[in-house]
Amino acid sequence: MPQIIVLALAMLFWVSPAWGYESALTQIVFQAYDDGDADIYVMDDQVISVRNLTQNTFTDVNPAWSPDGQQIVFISNRDDTEEDIYFDYAIYTMDIEGQNVQQLVDNVNYEVAPSWSPDGAFIAYVASEGDDLRCVLNIMKPDGRERRALFSTESCRSFAAHWSPDSTRLLLESDGQIYSVRLADASVLQLTLGEGIHYAPVWSPDGSKIAYVVEADRVDNVPRYQIFIMNADGNGVRQVTSAALSSVGPRFTADGAALVYGAGDEQQTELYLQSLDESQPTPLTRTLFQKFSWALSPDGTRLIYVEIPETDVDFVYIVDLSTGAARQLMGHAFRDAARFAWQPSD
Repeated sequence: MPQIIVLALAMLFWVSPAWGYESALTQIVFQAYDDGDADIYVMDDQVISVRNLTQNTFTDVNPAWSPDGQQIVFISNRDDTEEDIYFDYAIYTMDIEGQNVQQLVDNVNYEVAPSWSPDGAFIAYVASEGDDLRCVLNIMKPDGRERRALFSTESCRSFAAHWSPDSTRLLLESDGQIYSVRLADASVLQLTLGEGIHYAPVWSPDGSKIAYVVEADRVDNVPRYQIFIMNADGNGVRQVTSAALSSVGPRFTADGAALVYGAGDEQQTELYLQSLDESQPTPLTRTLFQKFSWALSPDGTRLIYVEIPETDVDFVYIVDLSTGAARQLMGHAFRDAARFAWQPSD
């Protein structure tokens, strides 16, 4: 597969008249399956090029940007020598060209979901450690030094930690509840209580609120999820959604005044924008297909997502939140494209 894929004019591509071309292209990193294995790709938001950064026969996934947008941290099983390579991942960094690859953590344990702190000082990750495979939240310097454990539990649902905007705390879901862990002294604050699974916590841009998902009830023994928000200390809990279908994947807009989320079932998911001051959401999509892996641009004006129609090909779109205009980005036949992340803005 060539390193740079130039998309032909004949590709499935539509540009709304509301869209213009910007002189400065924003890079978007993601993972996808192509040629039988998972690789990490970078494309620009105008789809002039799509580049495979990890061309090998191993699995390279979980990409995340450094705060300056010049490096990518990810996990890979490329250096595992055991027969069972599925659970043996190590953490690596590389530059935006896929060069200067550095292994930060060996693959003794199952290490996943690395993420850079907003101030660039640390990388957090989750590992399954010990004979009982406990879920351990760790941090380390970007060069792999000074690794230390912050929190240990019997199980994690989401296998991901979420940095506060000021880089002082991490959110983690464990055993159906959400916890806030302080870096300074590894103190732990349990934020949620009660029955049902609480998961997928995300910070508001100013760090004062947390949005998350709760298994609110069950219909015919099928769980139905709703989105709640709370203050950073766990107080001020308020339910945001109350749709008949499950609502998941909350993302705060850049001003913290609204949420983008998905609502649907196993057959169909649509995306919505809902102000925290209003009860009725605004539909962003109406295509009757499943949507996955949505992510807001750093300025909060655009939303990228994957749509899976009744084919084996994933289609990627960007929606302008101010106009509702949608643009299809890729006609290349990726499978299971996911974990889209916009390059941080200056």
